Amino acid sequence: MNEQPCLCVIDPTTDYQPAVARAAQVAAATGRPLILLACLYDPHLAGERFYDGSDLKKLRRSVLEEQLSRMREMAEPLRNRGIQVTCRAVWDHPLHEAIVREALRVRPALVFKDTHHHPVLLRTLFTHTDWHLIRECPFPLWLVKRMPQPGEATVLATVDPLYAHDKPASLDQQIIDLASVMANALGRRLELLHAWPGMAAGAALPLGAPLPAPPDKAQIAALKSEHQQALDSLARQAGIPASRTHLEEGDPATLMQAAAERLEAGVIVMGAVARSRLRRAVLGSTAERVLEQLPCDALIVKPEGFISPVGPRGRAPGYLAVVVE
Repeated sequence: MNEQPCLCVIDPTTDYQPAVARAAQVAAATGRPLILLACLYDPHLAGERFYDGSDLKKLRRSVLEEQLSRMREMAEPLRNRGIQVTCRAVWDHPLHEAIVREALRVRPALVFKDTHHHPVLLRTLFTHTDWHLIRECPFPLWLVKRMPQPGEATVLATVDPLYAHDKPASLDQQIIDLASVMANALGRRLELLHAWPGMAAGAALPLGAPLPAPPDKAQIAALKSEHQQALDSLARQAGIPASRTHLEEGDPATLMQAAAERLEAGVIVMGAVARSRLRRAVLGSTAERVLEQLPCDALIVKPEGFISPVGPRGRAPGYLAVVVE
C-alpha cells in the first residue's frame, strides 16, 4: 500500500459528498489510505469571548463526536471495499487554513474538496475557501464538481512548454507525471494540451504604446512551429503519442474549456505558479477564467519547493482534534 494518503475534506452541512466518492475511487485505484477530514468552528463555543472553561471544551468535543458519528457511516462502505479509512474532526478556523494545517501534518498525495457548478451560469462557483486553497495549499488539490462525469472520461494535462507564464520548466513534468499516474490508475486516456494565445499575445500593450508591425506569414509559421516542436518534445519524453497531443491557438481560457468538452475530460490537470513575496500561488486571469468555466474536475499542481504562507501554527482558540480509525 502507498504510504501517502488521500485527504478528503467533508462538507458538514450536507449528506451529499461527491468529493468522498472521487477520493475513494482514487484511493482504491492507487492503494492509498484515505483520511476524511471535517473542520468545524463556532465562535460561541471557542472561548474567544468568554472564559474557556471545561463546559465549553465538552461542548466542542460533543460537536466533533457528532460529526465523527456521521463520518463513520460514510467510512463503512468504503472499508468494505478494502480502503483503509481514518476519520478526523478538528475544531479550527478559518477553514482554508485549518485544511492546509491538516495537510501539512499528514503530507497527502492529494487533497480532495467539493466545489459547485452552476449550469445556468455555465461556470464553477468557487467559495472564498476554494480560492484560498488554490493559491495556498502546497499539495495537489483536486476540486470535485457536483455533476456526473462522462462514461469514458479522459485526463487532460495542460502544459506551457515555452514557459510563457514564467513558470519553472519542471512544473510541466510534474503535471504530466501526476496526470499519467491518475490516468493509469483509473484506466483513462491521457490527453496533452498546450493552449497559447498566438499572435494576439501582442495585444496586451500599455495604454498609449505604439502598435507593433503585424507579423508576416513566415513569422507566424515560425512561432507556431516553435510551439509545436516544444510540445512534441515534451510528449515524446512522456511517451504520449502524437494523436493525443493538441496545440490550440487563441484565447487559452476558451480553448481549454472547449478542449475539456471535446475530449470528454473528467479532470483537467493544471499548474499554479508562486510569484509573490509571500510565496502565494498566482494563477492569473486566464487560469481563473478557465477554472470558473470548466465542465469537469480541476487538479491544481504547485511547483516543487512551493511553501505555503499558512504555517503549521496559528490554530484557532479552543483547537481540538478527535480521530477515529
